[in-house]
Amino acid sequence: MAAAGLATAGDGGRKLLPGKAPAKIDLREDFMRPASPQISPAEAARQVQRQHGGRVLSVQPQGGGYRVKVLKDGEVRMYVVEP
Repeated sequence: MAAAGLATAGDGGRKLLPGKAPAKIDLREDFMRPASPQISPAEAARQVQRQHGGRVLSVQPQGGGYRVKVLKDGEVRMYVVEP
């Protein structure tokens, strides 16, 4: 039997105070939800086209921004636009 206030193997190593329930923390709120981009896909395409030229082939979400695929000078190039 463990002494009061000491961590045991069954409590995940946390110290528990008598009469207090451990606080529940929902990590899914920040870490599991994909980040929503702050700009539109069309705006990401316009930014890349304005800065680098070429023909935009596709725009896909990546992290908090977008990955923009562009055809320029016969080569396909990828750019990342972050808000």
